[in-house]
Amino acid sequence: MDIAILRTAAADASQPQYTKLEYAALLRGARAVTYACLSDHPQAAETTFRDLPQRPLSAVVQMPNVDLLAVPTSASPELREFLMRSGWPARRLAFFGDDRSGALAQFAQGRYLVHRESALRESGLHQQRHAFEVQGVGIEDIPPAHPREARLAITSRVLEACLRARATAPAEGPYVVGQNWGRFLQATRPRFYEALSSADVEAMEALLANCFRNELTSGILGGRPAYDAFAAAGAGCAEGLRQHFNVWRHSVSHVDVRRLGFPPVGNPYGVWLDCVLVHANTMLNDHRASVVRDLVGHVDHPIVAEIGGGYGGFGRQWLMLDAPGTYIDFDLPENLIVASHFLASAHHDKRILLFDEPSMRLDLEVLRQYDLVLMPHFMLPRLADASVDVFMNFISLSEMSAATIHEYLAQIERVTRGYFYQENLLDNGEGYEFYPVSVFPPMPQFRKLFSTPSRWPFFSASSPVHSHVEQLSIRADLEVERYLTATANSLPSPSAEETFA
Repeated sequence: MDIAILRTAAADASQPQYTKLEYAALLRGARAVTYACLSDHPQAAETTFRDLPQRPLSAVVQMPNVDLLAVPTSASPELREFLMRSGWPARRLAFFGDDRSGALAQFAQGRYLVHRESALRESGLHQQRHAFEVQGVGIEDIPPAHPREARLAITSRVLEACLRARATAPAEGPYVVGQNWGRFLQATRPRFYEALSSADVEAMEALLANCFRNELTSGILGGRPAYDAFAAAGAGCAEGLRQHFNVWRHSVSHVDVRRLGFPPVGNPYGVWLDCVLVHANTMLNDHRASVVRDLVGHVDHPIVAEIGGGYGGFGRQWLMLDAPGTYIDFDLPENLIVASHFLASAHHDKRILLFDEPSMRLDLEVLRQYDLVLMPHFMLPRLADASVDVFMNFISLSEMSAATIHEYLAQIERVTRGYFYQENLLDNGEGYEFYPVSVFPPMPQFRKLFSTPSRWPFFSASSPVHSHVEQLSIRADLEVERYLTATANSLPSPSAEETFA
């Protein structure tokens, strides 16, 4: 919905009235495109106001793209009558100053996600508005981008790596799959294990080709139940995306929805936003990737590593940010095959190292030869000391056994020379049967930089079920020259002035 805002003497006297109206509209997807001015207004001759075009009311009436005229302050009966005589039917008038709830209901019919970007100039504060059109829920099938032969070749490669990993996985100790994940995987992925047991490449390719809507993403994006719930929610999915967008746009240094688009891999679903298919989960991963890039994007070939990369969401957003260096994902073979297929299919030009055998070298000389290193979880001890610039874990450490948590954190302390970035459980909610971060073993070599409840609605402190905390820690003996010199602020990002040009 595109709206015009009526400029009045009363609103001019209290300009926050304009800001309140515009922001209320922005949150609900209505885009302000112009100010309308009555001919007897002292500033009627102005052509711009508050960084938007200003036009005579008579001209705005003729604009076919303006759906609504919004009045920020109380309107007299005479003004109401004048507006309707000017050509505005009652259904296209929103009296924000007199009927705020009614105006909000009208704004809620908006079809945009809107972001405002500010710049400070000699004349004061200026704002640029970016509107991204919500074009509907995307649950139609997405055809794969690659021909069948290419897809089978990728599947054959990742399946072989998965089979080798399962054949050499430890039979005891902290790297044995815990009861929580072990039982869950066996219960939710029957067709996967059937294809795995017979090394059936074609059956596995069929599963991977539809992985975002079937059992292969159970536990990492919700699998078939999550897709069914999304499809049933209809337009409500767009509202959920709006909530996440309003967090994401304030959490990243550069707002660009194009990098959020799902590639045509795995038959994804989401909301069509400016002709790209976007899922709310991608915004979480993009924010995390942006944080990591801000930390080490200036470093010469940074190595970033993650335990539990799921379907490859962080790795995808790391690459979409054109981040330098190497990304490493350690995960259970059952999940790693999905991430390997997703990332190899979406980024076939990248250098990818998959698992071969347990004695593989994972030192800096090897790691720097690849863009992506995708390894089963039990290969973590093979990673060289002090080789990782940022180690990450998001929403999975808390679900592991106590012995595995101790082992992973000890390994993270050994291999990380920069930062440890995690998001795991708070002592909160109705059913946190797993381990909150408050009981994680101490990491003597690290100092906590910040700890805050998750910013995302589903994981926030107000969530009764899934409350998480975001934490960033830094090595106490950090190599200052590598991480904290002036070049740390040299990441290229467009300024507001450049954006407005």
